[in-house]
Amino acid sequence: MNNYRLFAEKYLEVFEPLFEAAEKVSEFDVILALLGIRGVQASGWDPFENTESVVEDLQKHQARLRHSVKANVNLWAYAHVIESSENYELVANLLEIAQGGNFKIANHRSKQPTYKNLRVADKIARLTSMAKGTAFESISDPFKDVFDSKFRNALYHADYSIKDGGVTFFGDDHYPTFYDRQHVIDLINKSLALHNVLHGLRKQFVGQYLEPKQVMCSPGFGRGKPFPVTLLVRRGHGVIGFKGLSNETDLGASIEVAMYRCLPYEKPLIQAGQTFMPRNRIQALNNVLDKMPVPVATFLASRIGKLRYFTG
Repeated sequence: MNNYRLFAEKYLEVFEPLFEAAEKVSEFDVILALLGIRGVQASGWDPFENTESVVEDLQKHQARLRHSVKANVNLWAYAHVIESSENYELVANLLEIAQGGNFKIANHRSKQPTYKNLRVADKIARLTSMAKGTAFESISDPFKDVFDSKFRNALYHADYSIKDGGVTFFGDDHYPTFYDRQHVIDLINKSLALHNVLHGLRKQFVGQYLEPKQVMCSPGFGRGKPFPVTLLVRRGHGVIGFKGLSNETDLGASIEVAMYRCLPYEKPLIQAGQTFMPRNRIQALNNVLDKMPVPVATFLASRIGKLRYFTG
């Protein structure tokens, strides 16, 4: 039985109110959370782009996969999705913003001096702690519903086998545990539903910006003195960033502030003062290449590599 839709509807009921509540408190901080800007990054430096792409491709090509290949690929997808840091970061930031706080570059890191990325179980525990006493106490429930630590560890360490209508895996105690086929399918579908709901909501809130407009930055970003910024928008996509003149600095002069996630050819347009970008030319080219035979697509992609993120 495929319960994907049931899981997706259940998780949407949990997450959608958080997006809406955070936006009412600080539209600017929500934009920062949606963009997930972590600092200066070049094309290919964002691992979440790979996660979004691989999940989309996996679901698109499910019918082509057969037997053990299909089973193993879906198990690996489960392990990949639950480890994806950005989903935990997004929810933590929205929760913080909804309570009057500001966007943070990193929410799930250990303390000084290591600043290591926390384990999944610790991220879920932190979300639970952050939500305690708020209107969103159930916000970590979808993550708890999806995450099975022993199952995850077995998948990552190849300590499992597929047979007898299910999956047998081994934990640290080397004692075998058996999950029947339905249990495994539910875990996979839960992980995909959680990812797709958050991805869909992110896409919806990003895409609501159809043209550039001015908004006020948050007090935290403006050093206590909010100032107007102009949103940068890509046609057919939505907001990709912002730029504006800050309040006077310690040196007594305003400076231009800009943060955005742009395609390679968009950077000079933004620097030249353009705020409304054309449709994604890279995606349009990729759509054409994807319909061509692999040898032809690979050859053409090598000739237009400056416009294509990655050829594989």
